[in-house]
Amino acid sequence: MAIGAIKALQNAHINIPDDVSLFGFNNLAIGLYLNPTLSSVHVPTETMGQLP
Repeated sequence: MAIGAIKALQNAHINIPDDVSLFGFNNLAIGLYLNPTLSSVHVPTETMGQLP
């Protein structure tokens, strides 16, 4: 979703991060290669739902 949002914002000539901030979810590796790079939060989905 964030990658699509970056493309749409760039097509609309909206500057990231000057005009709008964007944050991703779950640390996609491709985020490092985007311009600007995509900050994201890691969610340990592999352990979600496990009992302690």
